[in-house]
Amino acid sequence: MKLPARGLLALSLVVTFATSSCYKVPNPIPIPVIQSLEQFPFKAYLDSLTAASAVVSYGAGVPHDPSVAHGGSEQAVFAFPFRTSVAGVVTSLAVLEPVSGYSHTVTLWDSASGAVLGQADVPSLNAGHWTSVSLAVQGKAVPILANHGYIVGFNSLADDDALDAGTSGDEIFFIFGAYYTSPDGEQLANMVPFISKTFTFEGEYGTYYNSILDLIAPPFPGGLYTGNNMFGACDIGFIPTP
Repeated sequence: MKLPARGLLALSLVVTFATSSCYKVPNPIPIPVIQSLEQFPFKAYLDSLTAASAVVSYGAGVPHDPSVAHGGSEQAVFAFPFRTSVAGVVTSLAVLEPVSGYSHTVTLWDSASGAVLGQADVPSLNAGHWTSVSLAVQGKAVPILANHGYIVGFNSLADDDALDAGTSGDEIFFIFGAYYTSPDGEQLANMVPFISKTFTFEGEYGTYYNSILDLIAPPFPGGLYTGNNMFGACDIGFIPTP
């Protein structure tokens, strides 16, 4: 499901990128070189927890709107606002899903304007492992500025799945915190916000919906959740500007 085409953003915006020579998309880079240079900050954060001997608890299931008292299935867009201290180029979009054989729409927004800067339907090729789609090889890499707000998010409804069906393809990971063992006992660390190298992920937005008509606004109005769990995981591939 391509979100803007289905009415996610009720905005008539022409997406324009910075024309300063400092932020032009570089000439096409061979795929192996792109893969060797790309940073995936969200993935790096989760990997760092494991490297630090934290136990990260994962669950999987179809999201349910906690404000609605019924047993039906819902869909949601989960989105993570972030900024980086160095300029660069978003070269890929990625998602982590518990079930393979489905794809989910991942979107990159400018948080100030709400403009869609990049989007891809990212397949889950191997359950429980990250999958990415390269924007760079399609000539759609997105330059981003240092210390400017952006948002990366994904639709829990698998592409081409029916609304409210609650199929396995609509399942996402629920990440219930990172547990550390310390001299004072087991400690639970916050999952969001977090810092990964030059990136700061500031929290998580979630918008639940039961109708395409509900998707009439960006998925990040209102409050920003911070705390010791998160709903789903998506990422960008990033190459700093030399």
